[in-house]
Amino acid sequence: MTPTRRPRPFRASSPQANAAGINGANRLGGNSLSDLIVFGKRAGEYAAIFAQENAHGTLDKGQIEQAARAALEPFEREGGENPYAIQHDLQEMMQANVGIVRTRRDDRGS
Repeated sequence: MTPTRRPRPFRASSPQANAAGINGANRLGGNSLSDLIVFGKRAGEYAAIFAQENAHGTLDKGQIEQAARAALEPFEREGGENPYAIQHDLQEMMQANVGIVRTRRDDRGS
């Protein structure tokens, strides 16, 4: 210990948990931005090299259209539950019951 530093009181959690953000998220969350920058840059560089060194593939427009129709089908069908309404209800429930800051009373309902 140096003369300019005073002992710190005991902490029940690790320093990583204390520095991870407002809701005490896991310690890996604090590294995510730097990970994205470093590994995203590397992935982009190697993807560019791969694209320059390899032939381009061909696209089957019929296959693309079929995949697009299949992806959009739940949103265009008649009858059944409306996926937008389900998403809205889920969002409302999560906002009301599972927020970042909760009280003991809130924990019983979620």
